Amino acid sequence: MQPFKILIIRHAEQPCLGLPDRGVDESGAPDADSLTVQGWQRAGALARFFAKPSGGVERPDAIYAAATGSGGRRCIETATPIAASLGRGLITQFATDDARGVMADVLRRQGVVLMVWEHEVIPALVRSLPDAPPIPEKWPAGRFDLIWELRRAGAGWQFAVLPQYLLAGDGPPAV
Repeated sequence: MQPFKILIIRHAEQPCLGLPDRGVDESGAPDADSLTVQGWQRAGALARFFAKPSGGVERPDAIYAAATGSGGRRCIETATPIAASLGRGLITQFATDDARGVMADVLRRQGVVLMVWEHEVIPALVRSLPDAPPIPEKWPAGRFDLIWELRRAGAGWQFAVLPQYLLAGDGPPAV
């Protein structure tokens, strides 16, 4: 049996060139490869959000985070609080750019699957699904506050973009 829903989010906020907000690791030490303070706030808010979801979002039964490559550490940092709050293991064995490999594994799961990935690879993840639905060419630039929802529809998938509305400044999904 395959999952009936796949939820995909981008890792939380990262340092941007030219902006004063820098990355910090889980102990607060400067780390350019980690989330920003706001990113850590989003990761905590996402843990609460998925523990008591609303707006059609459901608790994930399996949680994936990209392990290596661009954004890999930030994906794990974002997903770890979610997995901990739900008492779930975190699946991190797939490289960021291994869209086919991770989706083959996802399709062996049941229920709801959450994937935390690097935004530039997310469209390739969706397109690697059998009978993939039409989706935007790219994840919207600068958006950390969206959920791409794929819901099983017969042999294929229906696509929707959902808002998180977790932090100040989060907006509607204008995709």
